[in-house]
Amino acid sequence: MSAPIREFDVSGVAAPFYVLRAKQVLDQMAVGQILALTTDAPHAPREIRSLVEHLGHQLVSGEATGGSHRFMIRRL
Repeated sequence: MSAPIREFDVSGVAAPFYVLRAKQVLDQMAVGQILALTTDAPHAPREIRSLVEHLGHQLVSGEATGGSHRFMIRRL
């Protein structure tokens, strides 16, 4: 059985607020759940990787398409 996925789109939200909102969502999720985070922030790859590392979660994947970034983050 795969982990439940929670979609969260913070496109249009400026730094550092999209990082803070992502943290708030992760804090509310159960261990093992995956957050599918979408943002259009240009520095998102660096900032989201830093957030995930700091919180001790797992960055499952990250991809950029057409000016947007999508990250799959597993809450540990």
